Amino acid sequence: MKAQGEPDRFNPERLVEAMGGVASRYQGLWADFLARQGRETSVTLAPDLDPLGAGQAFLELTAALAKNPQGLLEAQTRAWNGYAALWFNTANKLLGGDSAPVAAPARGDRRFRHEAWDDNPFFSFVKQSYLLAADAVQSTVANARDLDQQAARKARFYAQQHIDALSPTNFLLTNPEVAQATMESGGENL
Repeated sequence: MKAQGEPDRFNPERLVEAMGGVASRYQGLWADFLARQGRETSVTLAPDLDPLGAGQAFLELTAALAKNPQGLLEAQTRAWNGYAALWFNTANKLLGGDSAPVAAPARGDRRFRHEAWDDNPFFSFVKQSYLLAADAVQSTVANARDLDQQAARKARFYAQQHIDALSPTNFLLTNPEVAQATMESGGENL
């Protein structure tokens, strides 16, 4: 029992209950919105505004995710736990401790071969943070229920395109190999 004036302690079960309630209310709001638009389950984008169907696939994905708030909450909790472990391990490494990576690239992923991705705390954090985010997006899309096969395939494809485009290996300041080559060449490599 807490003393009067003492703050409430963090209770993960209460957080899950609260988030479940928020998700349920969101689902109801989404269903009401769709009903007011004269649609029972989905919103359709005009083909000339979305010729490849990417936006439509993500709209259908959003509707499917709204139907399963518990699954979405579980995915968010898993991502939160991964990031908390990453912060702890990074702090431990910065303080001279030893820590195993929280996230590792898939076997055969050649983007993170440079030794700085593992040896440098900054680049290690960037790599693992990206991998955790990529996993969260991929697993959320893969676990969406009530999504027809074509929409699921499109959502997975377009999500992967976004994930790949945002890889830290694609940017000068977050790619140790390119940064090193830029310093060594005085920028001539760019």
